[in-house]
Amino acid sequence: MKRSAFLPAILASLSLTALASTEGHPDPAAAILDSVYFAPDSAALDARTVAAIASRFGPLRDHPGVVTLRGYTDELGSSSYEVALGQKRIDAVRSVLQAAGFPAGKIRTEIVADDEAAAASCGEDCDRQARRVDIGVLQ
Repeated sequence: MKRSAFLPAILASLSLTALASTEGHPDPAAAILDSVYFAPDSAALDARTVAAIASRFGPLRDHPGVVTLRGYTDELGSSSYEVALGQKRIDAVRSVLQAAGFPAGKIRTEIVADDEAAAASCGEDCDRQARRVDIGVLQ
């Protein structure tokens, strides 16, 4: 398969609803492919989530672009606590990607504390949406 056709073929096989979303991402050229959600005060990934990340994103390890991980936090703890927890969540997802064969140099990360878009004082539902890591790819 030609390199220029590689990414669209992989992306089509993922069939994720957020495939073309770039809204809120630090690099508008990055397509958000999926999000990983976490329990409160946790950076743990269960075995099913680890397997899903590895199977969905493993094929992208040969893509010449960069995978982006953007971590969000809720506003339940102190700012420093939430930033540290958000970084642990990013590190958990990064570890799965690296175990699937992604070189560390092809993974870009960013932490966003107190996600304004999802944590607009609307309770637990918004907090749940804010506890996530978005996985994207620079095209």
